[in-house]
Amino acid sequence: MGCVAIRFALQDNLADATIFMVIAMIFDFFDGFAARMLKVSGPLGKQLDTLADMVTFGVAPAMILYMMASDSQAHAKYNDFLWGDPQIVQYLAYSVAIASAWRLAVFNIDEGQEYGFVGLPTPANAMIVASLPWIAHDYDFPWLPQQLENPYVLIFIMALCTWLPVSGIKLMALKFKNFSIQDNLDKYIIIVCGGLSVAFFGFGGMLPTVLIYILISIFWPKRKTVVSSQ
Repeated sequence: MGCVAIRFALQDNLADATIFMVIAMIFDFFDGFAARMLKVSGPLGKQLDTLADMVTFGVAPAMILYMMASDSQAHAKYNDFLWGDPQIVQYLAYSVAIASAWRLAVFNIDEGQEYGFVGLPTPANAMIVASLPWIAHDYDFPWLPQQLENPYVLIFIMALCTWLPVSGIKLMALKFKNFSIQDNLDKYIIIVCGGLSVAFFGFGGMLPTVLIYILISIFWPKRKTVVSSQ
C-alpha cells in the first residue's frame, strides 16, 4: 500500500495516494491482532512492521508534502521565495521521512513504551499529512485551503510533522485490555470524535482527529504514562 501511495503521489494524484495510506493504516491496526490469532507473531514480524511503516508512513507522507510544495511554487507571487530557489521548500519535505525513521528505530529499542508512546506514532503523523490534500480542496474548512498554497504554511507543517514523531510528548496507545467504559473513556472519546470528524469532513477530518488524540493524551487525568529510557 505504501509503494502504491508513493506511485500516485509522484503522479501528483494526491487524493488516491492518501486513500492507499488510509488502507495501510487499517492493515497496520489489525496486523498484530491477525498475527496473534494465526499464531505467527514473532521478531520477524516486528521488523517487517517497522520497515512497512517506514515506507507507508515515512516516505509516502514526505512525497505528498514534496508534491504539495511543488504545486505551491506554481503561484507567481511565491516564485522568488527563499533566496530565489523555491525548490528548497520541496526538499524540506524529506525531513519527515528522516524523523519517521528515527521514531521507528527508537520505538524498536525502547522497551518502556508499553502503555503509550514517546512522540507521535508514525501512522498518526501520516494522518496529518494525508488529510491535507483533501482539506486543500474542501472549502468547508474556513480559510485553511487557501493557506495550504502558501510555502510558509507548508514549511510550518513540515517542521511540525518532523518534530512531533521525535518529540518527548507522552501519548496514549489505543490498546484495550478490556472494553469497560470506565477504564477506556478517553479512548472511546477519541474514537467517537474521530468518527464524527471523518463523517462530517471526509478524509480531511483526520487532522482534527489527531489533534484530539494529542490533546486528550496530554490533559486526560490519571492515565498511565510512558517511562522511556530514550
